[in-house]
Amino acid sequence: MYFELGTDFVKNYKYKGIVYAGQFPVEWALDHLPDTGPDECGNCRFYGSIHYCGRIDGKMFLGYCANCAKVYGGKRGRGLVGGGEEVMEMMEYPSIYDTYMKGVDVNRMDTTEVSLTMTTEESEMWYGEDEEEAESQVWGQVWGQE
Repeated sequence: MYFELGTDFVKNYKYKGIVYAGQFPVEWALDHLPDTGPDECGNCRFYGSIHYCGRIDGKMFLGYCANCAKVYGGKRGRGLVGGGEEVMEMMEYPSIYDTYMKGVDVNRMDTTEVSLTMTTEESEMWYGEDEEEAESQVWGQVWGQE
């Protein structure tokens, strides 16, 4: 997990190779339904993510695509159409900007100044590797570069 310098605010976190916005609920990242979410849905990966750290290949997941939003019955947002913009036709579903992304301006998300604090046990949970390998991956990793 990466924290905003000098605070306990999580800027982003990584789980199973996917970088999530710090506001995205961890319990959702741990429990995507089959064929949904950035790991199994290409639309979520493309439309539900934004570029970060000034890298074209660096993506951070914000929320589900419109198709997956329907699978969840709108309980996880309206669905994104790219660049952090929501599907406007699905107004019956709550906006992510009224729930977990409340107060966040996606255009101003700064993910470049970060510090890392993660225990070995936490890194093993997130990366699922042996202690030595997980530690070297966590401490030596730069977001967007694998």
